[in-house]
Amino acid sequence: MGELATRLRRPLLLAVLGAASFGACGGDNCDDGICTEESSARLLDLACGSGSKQSCKVSGDAEQVTGITEDTVGFRLGESGGTVIIPVDAIGTEMVLSGELAVQVLVAAVEEGASPELSAKLTWGSCTACPVDPPPFIGQVAHDYTWVTVVAGQPNAGLTAGTIPADAALTLSGRGIEVADLRTIVRSQEFGCSIAGPLGARR
Repeated sequence: MGELATRLRRPLLLAVLGAASFGACGGDNCDDGICTEESSARLLDLACGSGSKQSCKVSGDAEQVTGITEDTVGFRLGESGGTVIIPVDAIGTEMVLSGELAVQVLVAAVEEGASPELSAKLTWGSCTACPVDPPPFIGQVAHDYTWVTVVAGQPNAGLTAGTIPADAALTLSGRGIEVADLRTIVRSQEFGCSIAGPLGARR
């Protein structure tokens, strides 16, 4: 087993909800006309693995390591501080076009008792049709693996396939942190349902 695999203390973390399709009003993933769709399991593999559209990049004291299992991808941000850059297009264009976007990362502190600081920044790069970049995230990381929301409430501002440029990216930085996975959550109005008011604040 790899470095991250040996530290995973809760098998439940392996169970990530798969992407669900939209249905009629009141569907399993819909509530009062608002549907929630989560990315498929092991999104970090899809974004940064050998078969991804673009390569994820590391800098400083960061390295790609074996993930939760031998055949999965993980990253370690070393004690001197490192950065991982994940292209938005590699995350899956369909996940950022349909509604209000949130991004979560599964992270843990390397050292027991430590609570290192994780910073994250989503930028749409040179995209002219994209929303304004959200504010940076800064937060503490616990020793146990925890899903941390690093982007919340990003609205869809009329994006269409092909409008997300190669320089749109999610950047994660910190020291003494293991990054085990990534997921996106999209909230959107259910087709055929009517709700009062806009889905979220538009920029």
